[in-house]
Amino acid sequence: MQLGSDLVDVATGAGVFTARREGDLVRATGIRYARAERFRAPVAEPVHDRPVDATSLAPACPQNPTPLLDDLLVDATGDLTVDEDCLRLSVTAPADAHDLPVMVFLHGGSYRAGAGDAPVFDPRALVGEQRVVVVAVTYRLGLLIGSTAREVALFVPGLTGLPARALAAPLVGRLLTRAAVAVLSWKVYGAAVRRFARRHAAAGGRASTYRLEWGPPGPYRGAHCVDLPLLFTDEAAWRSAPLVAGADWSDVEARGRQLRQVWAEFARTGLAPLVDEPGFLRTRQVS
Repeated sequence: MQLGSDLVDVATGAGVFTARREGDLVRATGIRYARAERFRAPVAEPVHDRPVDATSLAPACPQNPTPLLDDLLVDATGDLTVDEDCLRLSVTAPADAHDLPVMVFLHGGSYRAGAGDAPVFDPRALVGEQRVVVVAVTYRLGLLIGSTAREVALFVPGLTGLPARALAAPLVGRLLTRAAVAVLSWKVYGAAVRRFARRHAAAGGRASTYRLEWGPPGPYRGAHCVDLPLLFTDEAAWRSAPLVAGADWSDVEARGRQLRQVWAEFARTGLAPLVDEPGFLRTRQVS
């Protein structure tokens, strides 16, 4: 039901939600999926018998500053309202969506930081380009599967004491850094990804893994989080972020289209397209 030039009612099994029409997309944002008192288990939101306004962004959960992420992403939560009543989700879909694959996004941040509707996680490019539905979930903080090639590289600049001095040593420091990043990236991230994918495939599921090697010149090439500006390519949100400093924005856009196509194809078929492009992306099917 069309309400106006930019509002539309969307009927679902959970009730009717008033959403925003943004060009070729419809966005129902800030939908409460549960309520929870502080330190209490959440209680599911009941079905509503009246239309629910879904035109405001989901609030961010209260959180302390996270210097590493704040520095890399510039403004991790933007101008979002901060509220403990944050058990919300936001849906972005093509305006003519019907029987499209649904991708659910749970933001990272080690349960300490982040928000589903943060500007750096805007799914418009992914939804409009690949014709998928994206559900972004915001949750309480406090406490396709894959990895990038050099996940741990993100954390090396934060080292202090003896490890930092060793990695900064002339001649051997660069070699030590490269070796440490490779070993720890595999041990902490890559090996766990491979084990999980193999278990899933052995149980009869379909599994693919990917290894992202892309990145701007410098320490964050192939590092943890470097896939985010490719999946959620929004120049206004990412242009000044140190995570992509030095990258040509046309390359960010081009690589972003490639990576979004891989993720969307997996959502549609359960199988990731085979890619073997050194310096960018490698995918494989697990059997």
